[in-house]
Amino acid sequence: MARARRGIDFDTEIMKVDAQITRWKKTIIELEEKRKELLNAKREAEINALYDAIQRSGRTVDDVLSLLNPTPAEHAG
Repeated sequence: MARARRGIDFDTEIMKVDAQITRWKKTIIELEEKRKELLNAKREAEINALYDAIQRSGRTVDDVLSLLNPTPAEHAG
């Protein structure tokens, strides 16, 4: 003889799913914050590496900026 199926308590199941959604949303927010921190740290490291290279080259920041962004008069020269 087949066993009778027990009824599902939908309200309890919905509450469980809602709790899981809340936890996952919190995890996503935390991971997005961590990603932002990592991107900022990476940017800072790249800026430091660039600045160190400029210092070793003996050029000034303005020299390098003028090489990277020549004015129209310099470019036409």
